[in-house]
Amino acid sequence: MPERGPSIELTRTLRRVKVPSFIAASDGTITWENEAAEKMFGDLRQRPFATVVAPEDVPLVQRQLERKLRGATLTDYEVEVFTADGRRRRAEISSVPIENGDDCHAVFGVVLPGKPRDPAVRMPQLTARQNEVLQVLAEGASTEQIAAMLHVSKETVRNHIRPYSARSGRTHVSRRWRRRIEAGSCVTTDRVSVLEPVVEREPCGQRREVA
Repeated sequence: MPERGPSIELTRTLRRVKVPSFIAASDGTITWENEAAEKMFGDLRQRPFATVVAPEDVPLVQRQLERKLRGATLTDYEVEVFTADGRRRRAEISSVPIENGDDCHAVFGVVLPGKPRDPAVRMPQLTARQNEVLQVLAEGASTEQIAAMLHVSKETVRNHIRPYSARSGRTHVSRRWRRRIEAGSCVTTDRVSVLEPVVEREPCGQRREVA
């Protein structure tokens, strides 16, 4: 029999591939991403992939993950995602369970992004950061998602939203803000939207190269 060669370290090779690629733990937390994924989404390591998925599509992502953990050999689906610049775009996610993987290296996937939506009108009366926060809010992102994308705390996001959140609460905030931003107008109110708490998990331990 031919002598077995050294293990092939695929993650080192895939890191240079131009298609955004990732490895996720069994709970959906990203434990590895390549350069293309980091450029598109920012540093996702130790964050759930769902933090860059539009809220209405998060249940779909969770169902597809559960299918793979139950034995599905491949899942392909489309969702709306938020990129690192705060823009929203349609993307196809193709992922497979990792053979002989473990809890921290359960799924390998690639992201095939569509064209980004046109950016919303920026309001000159607001600071650059306020514009960033409110435009991503208008796209439907949650406080957790905005904080992760802009690399700020959730409380900072809430402080930016507080003077401008809709009177009717969280349900219609993003819809109302989309209309206001597109119209270039801004109406202040005195109520802040209430967002659900996010349950965080202990991060996976030492990362390893997956052969």
